[in-house]
Amino acid sequence: MKNKMIIKSKTWKPEEYIHIEVCKKAISDENTFNNFKKMPNFVDVLEHTTEKWGRCYMQLIFNNFVNVINVIDWNKIKENDKYGNASKCDFSELKKYVKLDNYNISPSTIAYTYKGLCILDFLLNKKINNVKILEIGGGYGGQCKILYDLSEIFNIKIEQYGIIDLSVVLKLQNKYLSLLGYNGVFFYEYEELKNFNDFNEYNVLISIYALGEFDVNIQNFYIENILKNINTYYIIWNTAPVNDYFSGCKITDEVPKTGAYNKLILK
Repeated sequence: MKNKMIIKSKTWKPEEYIHIEVCKKAISDENTFNNFKKMPNFVDVLEHTTEKWGRCYMQLIFNNFVNVINVIDWNKIKENDKYGNASKCDFSELKKYVKLDNYNISPSTIAYTYKGLCILDFLLNKKINNVKILEIGGGYGGQCKILYDLSEIFNIKIEQYGIIDLSVVLKLQNKYLSLLGYNGVFFYEYEELKNFNDFNEYNVLISIYALGEFDVNIQNFYIENILKNINTYYIIWNTAPVNDYFSGCKITDEVPKTGAYNKLILK
């Protein structure tokens, strides 16, 4: 993993995020790392996709991506559940399309898969085949992993992938992705952001349930310094109101709508 250290910014309050202590422990304590996806504070923030929503996402995959279901490497997708002891469900409805040793998959991994398919289909329709993706708020790295896993199906080459997050969360992402063999990701510490020329090379920005959760001043910090220099967005916004900056973008309800205010922002 490639780390880029830049200059100090003091606008984030990491103590407000209850999953931070779990991330800290998971970096160095193997017992915590092997179980972090079941730890309450982490579940509350990042690993709370229920079986009900998992089945909803799976049905949407059947409805919208039936032509690629049997070419997805589902064993590769299932590797997202290798670490962290995620709660799994039996998605045996997949038997109709693919043969696997078992169909026990976490609902979160199914959600990442559906969102990954949607993001890549969006890029395909925009005829963007060579992408440098910048993700704001990367969770534990699951969406990054799944996008790499699915990109070849769409003949899309991910030339570069960067994640902006809190430094301690990035360290967990680094450990998680490295163990799974994803060794080319750039990590940008939010606490150190200032040299914004680093982001001019990215041509796609994604943020799944992150950007909208920030204070409006932090939203504007990102908009002024990063988003204005990137031409293509795929953002799921989960608070009200949507920042006025996005008024020129296509804004629709999230599908499925997992929160009362959730919107999909496309540019």
